[in-house]
Amino acid sequence: MKKQPKIIFKPGTVDRLVRENDTTITRLAIEIGVSYSQLWRSNLAQNDKHFNFVGSDLVAGMLRAFPDTRFEEYFDVILV
Repeated sequence: MKKQPKIIFKPGTVDRLVRENDTTITRLAIEIGVSYSQLWRSNLAQNDKHFNFVGSDLVAGMLRAFPDTRFEEYFDVILV
């Protein structure tokens, strides 16, 4: 079967944003416009059974909330 591209956070992205913006993951999720669990699951290690790939609404919310940052600064695209 052909591998499909999927989006993941670059390691440390969410923790860095929480620290730099003096906020919590819950408040960051609200700012981005996604649920806490969606942000939390997307931030887990890929081998965690609760992990979810980053969805388009999370990408759009991140780029809207942090407009001076490029996609490549937050995310990686992998083939799975």
